Amino acid sequence: MIMTNKKTITIYLLVSLFIALLIVLHSAIYVTFLLEKGLDSFQVSMINLFYMVAVFIMEVPTGAIADIWGRKFSFILSVILNSIGFLIYNLANGFFGFVSAEVIIALGTTLISGVLKSWLVDSLNFYNRNGGLRKVFCLEGRMINMARMLGGLVGAFLGVKDLSVPFAVIGIGYWFSAFLSYVATKEEYFQRKNNKIKPLCGFKEVIKSGMIYGFQNDIIFLIIAVVAIFSLSFQLLNIYWQPQFKSFLLGNQYFNFIWIIIIIFAMLSNKLIKSLSVFTKNIRLTYLFLNTDFCLAGFVSVFPQPLIKTA
Repeated sequence: MIMTNKKTITIYLLVSLFIALLIVLHSAIYVTFLLEKGLDSFQVSMINLFYMVAVFIMEVPTGAIADIWGRKFSFILSVILNSIGFLIYNLANGFFGFVSAEVIIALGTTLISGVLKSWLVDSLNFYNRNGGLRKVFCLEGRMINMARMLGGLVGAFLGVKDLSVPFAVIGIGYWFSAFLSYVATKEEYFQRKNNKIKPLCGFKEVIKSGMIYGFQNDIIFLIIAVVAIFSLSFQLLNIYWQPQFKSFLLGNQYFNFIWIIIIIFAMLSNKLIKSLSVFTKNIRLTYLFLNTDFCLAGFVSVFPQPLIKTA
């Protein structure tokens, strides 16, 4: 059955919202979970480093999978791998178990990178829809922000008795999203090749051409490098906010309120950065503004002695 424009957009928004909700279920308690498993801050940082390096290495090869076998295949494979990774998180008790989970999740992350948006654009082009995508993506952004707040709120309460529970819920949720995507999404525009050898050859060619283009194009290489460095820097801050606030809270479930405040300030900051970029006409000043905040976070102490001890 051929899908309509409205149905295609509805499926895109629902799947995008559900994935965004799943991703953040563990965000408000992630570092606390690892610390309570006996890891120290350095090991937590290393686990995240393994994830980011794996994403950087696998970004181009996994992108070739969508080009050769289709975006629906890439998406379903992604959510299955993410499900496995989070279920391993639920069961693991040591550093190497968490590293293996992160590498699997990184593979799933690269498989899903840009796939949903590309599927929507190609599907709507196939159905001869003109324009309107900007409104769809703006609506998606607002929905995702709400999902992030709700996900952190729900995830922290799921982990009241056992912080591993949110990871199990995420794993099961990803399996459900794989089934939902398999049943609901269509890919009429995609023509699968019948020859089983050519796609494999094409897979190698896509990887080769993508890597050559990325390294030879100065602008693309600069964007990749800046995003990678910024992500590593930001993740360091993300690791330490939970240990800093823990002494103020009566229980781990109250991390959700701090998480909601973080999301609200992130939304306000996006507006500020957008306005700053328009005003200055120079993205370098915007990054200078961000880096100044990072430096202040390291040198300025804003934490008084806690009035409430953790129960």
